[in-house]
Amino acid sequence: MPVPSSWPELTPRALRAVSLIGVAVVAVGVGSFAFMNEARPQPAEPVHVLGPGYDVDYSFVSPSTGWALVTEPWSATSRFSVYQTTDGSHHWLRQFSASMQSGVASVHFFDRSQGMVSILSSPSLIYETEDGGAQWDLITLPTNVVTVVFSDASHGWMETWLSSSGVGFRLYSTSDGGRSWVERRWPAAAAWGVRARYGAEVQYRDGGEGWVGGNSSRPTVYFTHDDGVSWQGLRLPAPAHTTPSYTTEVSLLPGGGVLAVVIDVRGDVHGFVTLDGGQTWLSLDQPAPSIHFSDFLFADARHWWAMRPGGLYRTDDGGLTWSTAGAPNLVESWDYEPHVIDATHAWAVMSKAQVGTGLAMTGDEGKTWRTVNVPRA
Repeated sequence: MPVPSSWPELTPRALRAVSLIGVAVVAVGVGSFAFMNEARPQPAEPVHVLGPGYDVDYSFVSPSTGWALVTEPWSATSRFSVYQTTDGSHHWLRQFSASMQSGVASVHFFDRSQGMVSILSSPSLIYETEDGGAQWDLITLPTNVVTVVFSDASHGWMETWLSSSGVGFRLYSTSDGGRSWVERRWPAAAAWGVRARYGAEVQYRDGGEGWVGGNSSRPTVYFTHDDGVSWQGLRLPAPAHTTPSYTTEVSLLPGGGVLAVVIDVRGDVHGFVTLDGGQTWLSLDQPAPSIHFSDFLFADARHWWAMRPGGLYRTDDGGLTWSTAGAPNLVESWDYEPHVIDATHAWAVMSKAQVGTGLAMTGDEGKTWRTVNVPRA
């Protein structure tokens, strides 16, 4: 496997992309969003805080059980620690610590036993556990990895830089948890001419199914059902106002379905969803002018949430119709970045400049949030 000698400079979008391990079908939430609570200020509520400089990533498999990956403030060599809670974040137990070079770290658990920590650095590393974090195995990856995505503890895809210039990428798949990799094909050369600029990544499901967007003169997505051996392009409905080119991004819905977001050269955004593997696509509207497609959270293929300051919206038919659920009670002046656990439960990273990060949870579909404990680094 060729390994470039240096990394290209990552764009902010690419940095966001490389922080992900796991996909919508596993994590239940396709995307996350951050916003400032500017409406309906709430009374002061104590927020348990990890101080500024610490990076934290969470993964919950149930309302009570989850893990946190806490990275110390950056230095030449930093340390990260993995913590576990089994009582809904009332208490956190440190399970594992190790050193790392400067890079991007994330944690994802597939169930109560199997999980991964990814360190995208030089070299890139994967730590795997099969006993809920009591023991961890180390796997070393190339230095040029930009994305590692697993659908379960065994099957995943890896993207690497093709050259030190950052023009072009290679795609690999694994069926043994990352211990060995097989190079696969990209869907089409035209789709990847702007890969480095937009930072799009393959979205992966069990059974060798993968989806990815691209850039072309017609809104197009690509999918594979054989682990990247072959790809098929699917054209999306053309927006009412056509433009010379479009950029398309995809997100997988838990339990089946694909959300495609099309951005034209004017910056206009159009949403489409399919629940039958791309045979038919339905056009979507945002539930309110302030809501964006990146604000959607998915409990399953048909039940979604969308939340912004002053408004919480729900749909039970895959985004065709929305109902308002009032305004969530958020702690004033804190940003919230929520992630769905199931149809009624979610957690959110709270953040505030110069203060640090906290953690909040909800058990009533986002209507009310309570602040909870964070790991003590």
